[in-house]
Amino acid sequence: MQKDAKHYFVYGNTAQGFISKLATNLQGIDNMVLFQGWPEAGKAGFMSLIAEECRNSGLKTEYLHCPSSPDALDGVIVPDLKLAVIDGTGLHYRRLVAPDPAAKYINTDPAFDAEKLRQAMDLIAEFDQSIGDFHENAFRRFRSALDVHDEWEKIYIENMDFSKADALAPAVIDMILGENRLPKPTVIKERFFGASTPAGATDFIESLTGNISKRYLLKGRPGTGKSTLLRKILAASAERGLDAEVYFCAFDSKSLDMIIWPELDKCLFDSTAPHLYQPSRPSDEVIDMYEVCVKPGTDEKYEKELADINRRYKATVQSGTEFLAKAKNRLDELLDIYNAAADPGEIRRLCAEVINRLRK
Repeated sequence: MQKDAKHYFVYGNTAQGFISKLATNLQGIDNMVLFQGWPEAGKAGFMSLIAEECRNSGLKTEYLHCPSSPDALDGVIVPDLKLAVIDGTGLHYRRLVAPDPAAKYINTDPAFDAEKLRQAMDLIAEFDQSIGDFHENAFRRFRSALDVHDEWEKIYIENMDFSKADALAPAVIDMILGENRLPKPTVIKERFFGASTPAGATDFIESLTGNISKRYLLKGRPGTGKSTLLRKILAASAERGLDAEVYFCAFDSKSLDMIIWPELDKCLFDSTAPHLYQPSRPSDEVIDMYEVCVKPGTDEKYEKELADINRRYKATVQSGTEFLAKAKNRLDELLDIYNAAADPGEIRRLCAEVINRLRK
């Protein structure tokens, strides 16, 4: 991957449905360009050309990946230029983000043969409907999996020593934040480092933490307080004026999975499945909630119950993933329609408006 690039998601296919975290990532952006036009047509050509120019620009670039098609992009952000280029052609963007009067809108409709698309309107509408239905089925499966996950948490909650968890939090806060304080308002940007995708869970942890000098790997079991600990540290850092990149769980969007403090060059992240990571550098440090806070022998005592919960949980998540894969297949068919009606020369001309901004 490009050096100094960041890859993450601002949208998520979660147990709570389709969730957007885009707005907080537009803080500090003075120049925003939105491609708008035929729904779902933008990723077919526009964003890929913009991303290619960003890769060649030598500037630090943030790539916003699409959870339903991770190789495609929902946008790019160039912090040094205070510039964001967002694919606003998707129906999800129109639904979740209010129009910005200061943004530069580029209408993509002229890049497509209107007559060809009108002839295919019934098929396009059918594909749009089925894509939405498949996603809703996936969300229902993920909600069911979250109910199973609650059973998992219950076992560990009943065997937690909460006094030890309460004592651990200030110790971790002191270890990570130290005496650092900055006399300014804190800036918090909310994101997802991973996603539930048609191919299963994926993440960009290595991309996001690759250049961070100190990583804390948070271990534990469901219900052992990992997300609670992250929230306590986030609150403490906000009180101290420290900026934070906050990454939510791609499955349960109410749960936190990682915080990066750019000013401290540190991060703390949940390194348990499905984003299981082990220490790989001398500076990596493990914080194990199970070891510190859970009654010894809990895993062994509830071995059969935990195995059954794990099996049911994985099966339900897999069922949801299969619906995402069906949606992706239908999306590919939809994009074939747009590609057949596209004018590559006009796409390049429209992209040139944005590329000229980058080059300046």
